[in-house]
Amino acid sequence: MAKKKPDEWKKDGAELKKKIVAAKKKPQNFGLVFAKEGMILEAHPTQSAAKQYKTAKADPNGTPKGIQGVLTVNGTELHFTYEGDETALPGGITTRFKQYLSMAKVKGYKAKFIPKDGADEGAGGAEQQVDAVEDDAALKAKLLKDIDSIEAVFEVNFEDMDEKDVKELQGALKTIRGAINSDDLTGAQNMMNKLQLLTGVGPDTPAEPGAVRLPNKKGAKLSPEELKKKKSELSKKFADLKPEIQRSVRIANPAHKSEMEKLIKNFGKKMKSGELDDSEAALEAFEKQIASFDQVRDEGRRKRETQFKDIAAQAQDLKARLEQIRAERSAG
Repeated sequence: MAKKKPDEWKKDGAELKKKIVAAKKKPQNFGLVFAKEGMILEAHPTQSAAKQYKTAKADPNGTPKGIQGVLTVNGTELHFTYEGDETALPGGITTRFKQYLSMAKVKGYKAKFIPKDGADEGAGGAEQQVDAVEDDAALKAKLLKDIDSIEAVFEVNFEDMDEKDVKELQGALKTIRGAINSDDLTGAQNMMNKLQLLTGVGPDTPAEPGAVRLPNKKGAKLSPEELKKKKSELSKKFADLKPEIQRSVRIANPAHKSEMEKLIKNFGKKMKSGELDDSEAALEAFEKQIASFDQVRDEGRRKRETQFKDIAAQAQDLKARLEQIRAERSAG
């Protein structure tokens, strides 16, 4: 099977974001299955989880391996409350879903898988859903207050800026406010954080001249504190991914193993030299390489299973034919 193209992943990402936004507003019955590449999520507020699982599994790229239940969103956490106990959760689903988010370019979210048999039911479940809605309403109110404060800082500084910079910043502020109003609260928060990283302006910045720190025209440079923070984040991300990397290297063929070892060495080299953008790119390459390797292994396993079934069927036909010949000779 041909690998998905960037525009196909972009389309998948857009659909996934729609499902997340819907789940923020109302709990969704879901079916989530492993795909030949990434995952397939089907969700609906009223149709049964069983139907969603059946639809996901029937997709041309779908597999029978997965779960079904109720999806809710709490801040940046996607809560998949699945039917059954902990033994019903397929191995590797947490890592696979994380890779799926990365490949679909849906950033800022993480998944939490909760067994229904181990979760509070009835009134407790309803209370959790109400809490999630209230949390989102409170977050939205906070973000609206924050963007008002940030806009006030820029307003008193626009007069001393280049016209081009003013237009770019006004566009960024408009995009952030639009994201808040459309309930893309995680996206708005991420954009606000990025704006603060680039300009030094955040919700608590005083609205006074000189408060804006624009990057030079060659690109923004991180402060020593920001560099330290980013390096720590990348180190943690690598540590979280390390078990999957080790698994891939352990069972890989020589060519794949060599490629992974090169990526590991390159990541260490870039981190040591402080080239954090390249280090981040190396981590993304790890995730893609692992996903690609798992896909190839799955395809190989399915091919072997098909070949085995074909051989078994041929053996059965041959056995039936021999029995027929024996019967004919005995009758003669």
